[in-house]
Amino acid sequence: MKQRFITLDAVKVFAAISIVWLHTVSSPQLGFTSVLGRFAVPFFTSTAVFIIFTKVIKKPTVSFTDYTISRFKRIYIPFLIWSILYLLIRYLNCWITNLCTSINIKLEFLWTGTTHHLWFLPFILVVSLITFLLAKFAYKHPKTQSWLAVIALITGIVVLIKPNYNLINQLGYTVSLSYQALPAALWGITVAVVDNLFNLREKNNFKFLPLSCIVIAIVFTILMLLQGRNLFWENLAGICLLVFAITFKNDKFIVLDKIAAFGKYSYGIYLIHILFVEGLQDIANLFNISGTIVLDLGVFLLSLMLTMQTIFILRKFNLQEWLGT
Repeated sequence: MKQRFITLDAVKVFAAISIVWLHTVSSPQLGFTSVLGRFAVPFFTSTAVFIIFTKVIKKPTVSFTDYTISRFKRIYIPFLIWSILYLLIRYLNCWITNLCTSINIKLEFLWTGTTHHLWFLPFILVVSLITFLLAKFAYKHPKTQSWLAVIALITGIVVLIKPNYNLINQLGYTVSLSYQALPAALWGITVAVVDNLFNLREKNNFKFLPLSCIVIAIVFTILMLLQGRNLFWENLAGICLLVFAITFKNDKFIVLDKIAAFGKYSYGIYLIHILFVEGLQDIANLFNISGTIVLDLGVFLLSLMLTMQTIFILRKFNLQEWLGT
């Protein structure tokens, strides 16, 4: 089990960094490269589903009530705290710069958050609870696992076939973005079931699977660089990276071990980085600097470094339980 998650944690680091890049680039020259971060949400979604399903189906001792309380503390409490922090920072920014009029507190902040990336936490909370129930069902009814994998696979594909985005967008920001990541959640169940039935990471019959998956992920990412964002391609890239991460045997690449050590910080990177990305961009705007390659690269690197330093400080004071770092 330990060997399996070394590569998974290493890929988490790359996914977290790609999210920072996605939210940083604003220059006309580099704008198209934002798709390099589009695989990250599908990857994190499918990974969360895979880990939850795998743990529960092998050892279903935790009750749904206890699990719900645990996930609420781990996901929703940090969501609320960071929503308040980001709201306070926006008020402070408005007061200092006089660049905005007023900020209204809305009820929908309870599921959208107060900045554009926090929607993912309520989404993954709901997905986690549903996955837990499905894994419990699969454990009690093992003969249904194959059907569950097939249904999840097909449903994920159907979700991507000509969806009514006008209707979806009317349901709100979080619902719209959740729908886009839903295929990855469904396919995460498929991967978890297949792994449970066939033990993908151990069978020699699947030794070419990691290479195939990483090639597919790279190909679809390149296609998005050339042709723009595509929901099918980004979800497929995300799920392929998950399969690569759980099947690749890291026997020779010692560097992956060192990178994987930072995997535990990926959640914190996701939560904190917007604070520095938008803060640095606002400072640049005060000096009439915007839309340049140098600015994008500078904001990206500085945001990443400041985010990591913030995580280390918060962990030093044992605040990771409350702040998700």
